[in-house]
Amino acid sequence: MQSQRISKNWWNRPYPFLESSQEKWLVVVGFSLFTYVFLLLYRPFGAEQLGPERFWFLLGFAANVFLSLSFSYFFLPRLASASFRPASWVVWKEVGYLSFASY
Repeated sequence: MQSQRISKNWWNRPYPFLESSQEKWLVVVGFSLFTYVFLLLYRPFGAEQLGPERFWFLLGFAANVFLSLSFSYFFLPRLASASFRPASWVVWKEVGYLSFASY
């Protein structure tokens, strides 16, 4: 019983919310660049056989990350502003949000 209470308290702990546009852009660009460099180094999805087109093929994945994170960090909070208040941002909301943003 006590472990359930501790677990519930942990999920409801305050979690820092990215408020500034500069922080959000840093996350969006950082993950996009990481995705491109990771794919360039490890060459999955048959990228090894593409030759010169590899740049554009892998850039498409990074662009997808860029667009989906941009939507998640800039448009979605404006669409549902009541749910994205920094004062009420807790661990369970962050986990759910990151699960949605990474899907």
